[in-house]
Amino acid sequence: MAKTMNLRWTTALVCGCLALPAWSREPVDLDAISRITDEAMNRSELPQLAAYLCDRIGGRMTNSPQMREAERWTQQTFQSWGLSNVHADGFDFGRGWTIEEASVRMLTPRSQVLRSIPVAWTPSTNGAIRASIVVAPLQKQEDFARWQGKLRGKIVLVSKPTPG
Repeated sequence: MAKTMNLRWTTALVCGCLALPAWSREPVDLDAISRITDEAMNRSELPQLAAYLCDRIGGRMTNSPQMREAERWTQQTFQSWGLSNVHADGFDFGRGWTIEEASVRMLTPRSQVLRSIPVAWTPSTNGAIRASIVVAPLQKQEDFARWQGKLRGKIVLVSKPTPG
């Protein structure tokens, strides 16, 4: 409920800002602003649209299957509203990336399944791999120089493990 209210107030604020440009010296039509705010607060479809894109389709990295699904859904939605010439503009980004499956299990000193997620555009492996682990936080440009030449053949954790 709080998310919906925040989204409604954000919508109303955006509508209000669009209706009142700072550089405008024209008289303000308070009736029009009131109607826009009423529409946003009481009949907006924005919460449902955002929920579908965020909760149902989820995150969308460029060129990922989720991005393509969001494009299709958005085009179909626009067409159902009667819009014409609905299409996706092409662009040359390169390869896409998505996670289908990732699992990590520590073998020694005791076997334990670890929660993990690969860094975007990490290449897949040819099955299971065994290697020693290096914790190498890479947060700033200088960090890369510090670890250069020291990570080949290792499993690199770019953030410190957290309990959980």
